[in-house]
This record gives sequence, structure tokens and C-alpha cells, in this order.
Amino acid sequence: MRRIVYLIPVICLALTVIIGGCWQKNDKASMSSLRVALLKGPSAMAFISLSDSGRYLQDKSLDVDLYDSPAQIQALMTQGTVDIAVLPMALAANLYNKGVDYSLLGCPVWGNLFWISKKGTLSADKKEVYIFGQGSTPDLITRYLQCQESLISVKNYHIVYTYNTPQEIVRGLWGGIVTDAVLPEPFVSMSLHKDSSLYIRYDLAELFSPGGFPQTAVLLRNELRDDTVLIRSLDCLFKECTVNINKYSPDLINRLVKKKLISDTVGVKSLIQHCRIIYRPASFIYEDIADLMNLLYLYQPKSIGGKIPDKEFIIYH
Repeated sequence: MRRIVYLIPVICLALTVIIGGCWQKNDKASMSSLRVALLKGPSAMAFISLSDSGRYLQDKSLDVDLYDSPAQIQALMTQGTVDIAVLPMALAANLYNKGVDYSLLGCPVWGNLFWISKKGTLSADKKEVYIFGQGSTPDLITRYLQCQESLISVKNYHIVYTYNTPQEIVRGLWGGIVTDAVLPEPFVSMSLHKDSSLYIRYDLAELFSPGGFPQTAVLLRNELRDDTVLIRSLDCLFKECTVNINKYSPDLINRLVKKKLISDTVGVKSLIQHCRIIYRPASFIYEDIADLMNLLYLYQPKSIGGKIPDKEFIIYH
């Protein structure tokens, strides 16, 4: 897979200097708002800075809510009652292909996907790896990598889809029922923290591409896509958020606990590092997006709505 390193436009830095940061407190009693829907998990961790109340951008207040499932956010998008939504990239492409009126602004999470094994089981006769979500991006990337030289040692492992959630797989690992599994964060850190016999066997995102893959999508309501000033301000704001969480400030870490995005602060730095949190505007990462879309279309076309999204999927500016 090809990787290209991109830089945030200079305009972002200019905006930061001019307004003293991309976001500020707001005491105005009445103003329009930007409604933001975040999915609990790495994407919500990336934007935990936005959870502070009274923030605004371009004279618009930021109303931020966290949701447990993609279906909840999808319903809001269908109704047009949210301006910005953060969802898995495959689902974002699927919704776009089905005519949901949102386009891709950027990506804040660059693949956190790990093959976890239990020590002392490499010679076991039963070669199985457990994955939740048949046809999901983790499943398809694992299947793709099993055909590559990088995972030749586990090429013959049979993929098992018995469990429907990562929580169920974690319990299987702890109970000794499962010896190998593919999991994202925070479930990797959760598993390793409780059971010292578990270890990370492969970083699948790293094997897929040295910089990871565009796992999460920031979607903007199309009614706003021609507002270039707003879009540049959003890019700057989201970049600032992802820089902040990678500084591991006690305030933000405590917010992660308060919002129940992590259970405690043990190993939180490693967890955040595993998530590969860095915001990049979509217009600078189109080749990375194309690589992922091509793979998903090859293995599971229906996962992205039966076709690769056209060029209007990405907001260029």
C-alpha cells in the first residue's frame, strides 16, 4: 500500500494565531449551532476536547453528543438533524452511496487493529482466530493480510465469528476459551491489563500500511460543504483536538474516564498511541481512502454500498 505524508494547510496555523486557538468559550445567549455526533470509542477519544461546554466556532456553538452505536448516528443523519457525524469509514461510504446527504471532511483515527494471542498456545492443534462482525473492516483486513507474506505464519488459522461484540471476545480470552483474537482498542489494553499471559502478536494496521489506514470518517452535512471558511476552521479545530489528546493532559484523561470511554487511567498512554489519533483532511488523503475502498470493494462490495464512492464523496478545498 502506498503512503503519502501530508501537511495541514498553512491557513490552519493562521486561523489559530488570529483567533487564539480554533475554539473559545462563548457567553452569547443566542446563536446558531453546529450539532456534532460522536461514536463512543477512539473517535470520541480523539475529540474529547470538544466535550467542554460553551464552545463555539465561527460564531456557532458546538453541541456535542456521544452515542453508543453507529445506528443511532445514522438515524440522525437520515433525519438531517446533525451537522457533523463521526463514523467508521466503510459505513460512511455506504451511507453516501445510498444517498445520505453527507460528505467526507477528514479522518482522525488511523487504524488500531491487533492480533492478540495467549502465550504457550502456538503449537496448539486447533488454529482459530476470533473476530466480531463478519464482513466488517477488521474482518476484511485480516482476511487480506492472511494472504500476504507478512502473516504467512497464521495463514491457516480459521476465522471464527461466534461472538458478536468485542466484549464477548475479551471474556473468551480471559476465560481461556479463546487463544487468538483480532481486536481494536480499548479492548486490547483491557485484555492485556487483566491477563498477563496475553500479548500483541501482530499490529495489523501497521502490516496493512506503515501509517495505518483511514479507519474513521468525519462527515459534514452537504448544505455546509461550500462554506470554505467554516471547513478550514473545522480542519484546524479537529487537528488541534487530536494534537491535544496526544499530550496526555490529566484534564483530558479524566474526561475520558468521566465519559466512560476508558475504565481507568492505567496504561492510557499506550492505549492512545495504539489508536493512531491524528486528524488529516480528506482532500489530502484521497489515495489512502482509495486503497481502503478498493480492498473493501474487492472482498465485500456491500460493505460500502455496492460501489466505490465517486469523487464528490470527498470535500476538496
